[in-house]
Amino acid sequence: MIARALQKVWLRQLLALLVFLAGWEGLARAGVLDPFYAPPPSEVVRVLFGVFADGSIWPHLQATFAAALFGLLLGLLLGALVVVAGALVPLVAELLEPVMILLNAIPRVILAPL
Repeated sequence: MIARALQKVWLRQLLALLVFLAGWEGLARAGVLDPFYAPPPSEVVRVLFGVFADGSIWPHLQATFAAALFGLLLGLLLGALVVVAGALVPLVAELLEPVMILLNAIPRVILAPL
C-alpha cells in the first residue's frame, strides 16, 4: 500500500519537503543552525502569521508592489523610447545593435533578478 502510494510524484515531493522541513527544524532547535540566518520553520510561520494577523505586513507589501509597478512602467517607457529612437535614427540603431545581440544571447531567467 505504501509502495503504491509513493508511486505518485506529488506524494514523493510532499514527503521530501516534510523531511527537509523536519530536518531544518531539528537542526535549528539543536543549535546547529544560527537562528539569525536560518530560524526554525515554526518560528517563520509564527512570525508570518503574526504580521498578517496584526496587519503590519500590508504597508510593506504596498511599498513593494508600488516600487515594482513603478520600475515596470519606467522600464516600459524607456524601452519604448529607445525602440522609437532606434527605428527613426540609423545611428542609434547602429549603436544599439551590438548591445541587443549581447542581451539576446543571455537567457531570460538570468536577467530576471536584475
